[in-house]
Amino acid sequence: MLTIDLAGLMDWANFGRNWFQWWIGNVTGILTLMPVLLTCRQWTAIAKNPRRCAEAFIWLCLLTTASWLIFCPTSETPLAPYSMASLSFPLIIWGALRFGQMGAALSTAILTNVATWGVIQNKGPFIIAARENAAVQPVESLQAFICVTALTALTLAAVMAEREQMKVWLQAEKEKSEQLLLNILPLPIANQLKQNHRNIADNFAEATVLFADIVNFTKLSATLSPQELVALLNEIFSAFDQLAEQYGLEKIKTIGDAYMVVGGLPFPQENHAEAIADMALAMQSEMRQFSKRHQKPFSMRIGINTGPVIAGVIGTKKFIYDLWGDTVNVASRMESHGIAGQIQVTEATYECLCNRYHFKSRGKVHIKGKGQMYTYILSGRKAAPVPLPTVQAN
Repeated sequence: MLTIDLAGLMDWANFGRNWFQWWIGNVTGILTLMPVLLTCRQWTAIAKNPRRCAEAFIWLCLLTTASWLIFCPTSETPLAPYSMASLSFPLIIWGALRFGQMGAALSTAILTNVATWGVIQNKGPFIIAARENAAVQPVESLQAFICVTALTALTLAAVMAEREQMKVWLQAEKEKSEQLLLNILPLPIANQLKQNHRNIADNFAEATVLFADIVNFTKLSATLSPQELVALLNEIFSAFDQLAEQYGLEKIKTIGDAYMVVGGLPFPQENHAEAIADMALAMQSEMRQFSKRHQKPFSMRIGINTGPVIAGVIGTKKFIYDLWGDTVNVASRMESHGIAGQIQVTEATYECLCNRYHFKSRGKVHIKGKGQMYTYILSGRKAAPVPLPTVQAN
């Protein structure tokens, strides 16, 4: 515009008005054309969804028809011209809300072209307004309308896009929180806590409990730095966690260098004793490999018992899913009164497994709080392992 005025092709007195018309025309073009070009590829996602595709088709038909009736009418309407132009806004909002930036860009482009064609044909609300008021210029009114429409639609679409991104982010954070909770608690217990159940306790008629403890780990820990100690325990127990998941068992907790796992809960499991026995044998194998990797003689005592238990969660902070009952206490005693590198089981567990596993009788062993008990040493399977245990959800 400045070059044209300097060349004497336009009156300097109208420079401001001419520059504004030139600027608003460029802005109008940018607001209507560029969003369509930038979002055209996003329509492929809608094309893959039949329902969304049908909705988009209906919306486009209604938008085009309404725009034509508003801006290219065959006869004048009794409505005020600017009120008539605003009738298209509900369809613009529909497009922005349902189709995001794609809908906002396309609705603006359609309205712009139809409204411009109406002005060219000397029809529509902007021509009517100019006839009623000589000071009103239809082109300026058209440009202002297009700018307002484009800014409104694109702003609304941007807000909706940001809202959708926030929903996706919140969903991702929720899934992270869910996963963290499930790393601490079994799924049914986590669901009960989310439903604000205060007292969570269940009786299980039969379950198999395993305790394992690394032999002489206290002495070994004195020779390690805190970082080395934690790294060592993490490597061992992470391998045990994978075994527990592999055999469909529920890890209860670790206390120092002790590891506790149970079979048969929180979901009923027919072969819980077998699953625990297989995991115990796999833990021994894992410890042998661990010793080779670190070139140190690591070994474990493992104790197993089968019987009724109570499982639940107590407290409101730093809660843990735990077990109680005589079965748990005896399983712990099987470990503490066991032999390094061996798997000691009670007579109850032996009776569940004697047909499928090799055992050596240890005879009577004095168990603290229980007196003399017959115990057995599990040494291996008699045949190939059965398929991994199946868990039956209630």
